[in-house]
Amino acid sequence: MHILLLQRKHKTTEINYHTVRAELKEQCKGFFKNIKGEAKAEYWLFKMKHVKVLARKITQLDEGAFQYLKDIHCTKTPSGFKLEFFFDSNPYFKDSVLTKTIHTTRGKKRKVTKTTGMEIEWYPGKSLTETENGDSFFNFFKSPIADTAEEVQRLMEQDYCIGQIIRDRIIPHAISWFTREALEEGGEFEDLQDDDSDDEDVEYC
Repeated sequence: MHILLLQRKHKTTEINYHTVRAELKEQCKGFFKNIKGEAKAEYWLFKMKHVKVLARKITQLDEGAFQYLKDIHCTKTPSGFKLEFFFDSNPYFKDSVLTKTIHTTRGKKRKVTKTTGMEIEWYPGKSLTETENGDSFFNFFKSPIADTAEEVQRLMEQDYCIGQIIRDRIIPHAISWFTREALEEGGEFEDLQDDDSDDEDVEYC
């Protein structure tokens, strides 16, 4: 009898904990929307540069444009997912939203079948993808074009890799990063620390 009472008490405490946690998360969503643009840009750039796959794509010139990034959204589509990068008015390009859509097969072992980007409307002389070596994270927003089917497939898989990391590693931790909600042991906050391991890269790419 004593054990049953303890089990019920434990269950009630657990339910209350998850209920309060869910309510706090909803409140934090509103809080996150009111965070000033500079702080949001700091988060997105900070986290992206601490994932090696993404850090290798972000150049010093790209960082200037990322100072105007205010939010990233991910939505499910019938055949995959779509990423939307929302920017404040900036001196680099006219677009307020940059998008990339990833199409995959269904099932546990999904394979990328198509990736659809967009043509960024750069201001004259401000294109970050037309530099001397052409390196830029903003190449991610292009639709893959190559001379061979094998090269197109390689570019699509690269897009899928980057898209998965942003969807699964970057976006979910935005609220926690600002509220420090996950300071508890074993919480999400651990994922936001600097990490010299290659675990994140291996998991997705």
